[in-house]
Amino acid sequence: MYNRAEFDLLSAGHVGEGMEDKWCSFFESPWLYVHRRWTGVCIYHVRLTPEIGGCTVTGALVNCDPVQVAGSLGGRLSRPEFLALTLDSLAGRDPDAAWQQYEAGVILREPNNA
Repeated sequence: MYNRAEFDLLSAGHVGEGMEDKWCSFFESPWLYVHRRWTGVCIYHVRLTPEIGGCTVTGALVNCDPVQVAGSLGGRLSRPEFLALTLDSLAGRDPDAAWQQYEAGVILREPNNA
């Protein structure tokens, strides 16, 4: 769940500026669209459901076209893990803390056959 301040950041959208900032996003309720900044390709459609005090992710679509997403899905991370880290970053969460959650196995893991 994302709290109200985090939901406000997600729904306000994001325009990447520096070379290290790889993502742009915009929100058209209920969907958050997350694009690669350098190519403009949409990688994620994320359904955000408002709740008291914030929102939850209730669905996601991932662009898996190998031509469009080459290098965009996080290498050794599963798709759910990489999406969770990307959303946390866009919501203003500390990326180092999110990475520590990944390393501790807290972030949802995709089945091995996916």
